[in-house]
Amino acid sequence: MERKRTILTGIAALLAVATTSFGQEIDKQPDFGAWWHPLSNHGSYAYASDFVCPDGVTTVGQIGIWLRRESGGTGSVIALQIWGDAPGPDSNNIIASTDDFQISDDVLTLSVIDVTSQSSDLVPGDRYWVVATGALRGDPGYDSYQVGGHTQNSVYPDNGTFWYSNDANGINFDGQGLTPQMAFQIYGGGGMHLTVVGDCPGTNTLTCTGVTANAKCYFAYGLRAGSTNVPGCPGLTVDIAGGKLGGVSTADAGGEAVLRGNVPANACGRVIVQAVDRDACAVSNTVGI
Repeated sequence: MERKRTILTGIAALLAVATTSFGQEIDKQPDFGAWWHPLSNHGSYAYASDFVCPDGVTTVGQIGIWLRRESGGTGSVIALQIWGDAPGPDSNNIIASTDDFQISDDVLTLSVIDVTSQSSDLVPGDRYWVVATGALRGDPGYDSYQVGGHTQNSVYPDNGTFWYSNDANGINFDGQGLTPQMAFQIYGGGGMHLTVVGDCPGTNTLTCTGVTANAKCYFAYGLRAGSTNVPGCPGLTVDIAGGKLGGVSTADAGGEAVLRGNVPANACGRVIVQAVDRDACAVSNTVGI
């Protein structure tokens, strides 16, 4: 299943909550906007950027990437994968993969794609690579993509870089150690998952799944990544410095909590949001604005 969303959020309120790094997600936002290109099934064939696996993550549930179709044709068929480190992307160690997919958006859009296979667990502290590959996939007449660019070490001090492959098999990388990184997200398997849909400025819908049935879900927000303690949950933190409470919603019997609110123009491109389940002492992924 593919989820597309415009990443914009924000709701006003007070009440400081608190924050540090959340171990179930990597969130490298495209602060450079649309950057590296062309990624396709007719060259360049594969793009890769690395990350260090955070504590608490052993399985990957979804991988997100920002893509923009470059011209008027049908977008290339690609897949998102997690590779081991050789050092560099190791094609002999493909750990997780999505099914093939393609998009038609001509503006930079986040697509979050379910992982459908994983051969082994990730090891916290080890380095891995997110690989977007069009190698050996589909009609070579399909259109190419531009991916988002992310400033190295701006959120995670992992010295991540960008590599590209002009090899038709997408295995040998002739472009190495470049910056900015390719922007991407990684979601841990299971747990809480937050998505935000809407325009900025305008009305946004925040939806969190995996919440305790019929429990209250608290939506925290702030302007920068950091670490704040969650009251009532010793040792639990959210990933927002100086976090504030933006709103509360009660989850349904299926564990889904929904909150709607208006996003002012001065919040666009600035706000980070995260959901908290105090009954389970658990937090969701973060969503940047």
